[in-house]
Amino acid sequence: MKKRVFLAINLPPDIKKSIVKRLLNLAKKISQKGVKFVDEDNLHITLHFLGDQSEARIQDIREASVDIAKNFSPFDVSFSGLDAFPNRQFPRVIFLKINEGQEELKRLREALGHSLEEKGMEIDRRQWDGHLTLARVKFGQVDFERLRFEGENAGNWRWTVDGFSLTESTLSADGPIYNTLQRFRFYES
Repeated sequence: MKKRVFLAINLPPDIKKSIVKRLLNLAKKISQKGVKFVDEDNLHITLHFLGDQSEARIQDIREASVDIAKNFSPFDVSFSGLDAFPNRQFPRVIFLKINEGQEELKRLREALGHSLEEKGMEIDRRQWDGHLTLARVKFGQVDFERLRFEGENAGNWRWTVDGFSLTESTLSADGPIYNTLQRFRFYES
């Protein structure tokens, strides 16, 4: 039986709670119709989405992750400001930009990608910038410039990342349900 999995940085519960509390004011400025906000429990920074994988492949992911985690030390990450994919004129994904820690996240993602490829797995090689997805716009138009202005003072959340997780995503009618399969802690010198 296959599991739908991804590797991600999980946020501390207090950071998640603070982001959701502060950004609820932004949600009031968006027409709820056509916009799906990410549930507080599901806030994370995706490193690699790996899709449906067999138990044997999940074991390969675990082995690669253990090896990579040993080569990293904890580092700080902070968010600042809102942005959108594919662009601000017609946003489909609204997210928080990463201010501090972007280079460390890129190195971690790249190291994981190389290790997974060595085990014969396909990974996404497109240009990547770490971000925290807040909402997806399914249909309709969102006035992003108004949101961005409001979001400039949304807060500057900062914490120390000390590892990453292998997470299973089960799709349901109410949205995805995430279950952490394993956590990989960085080496602490």
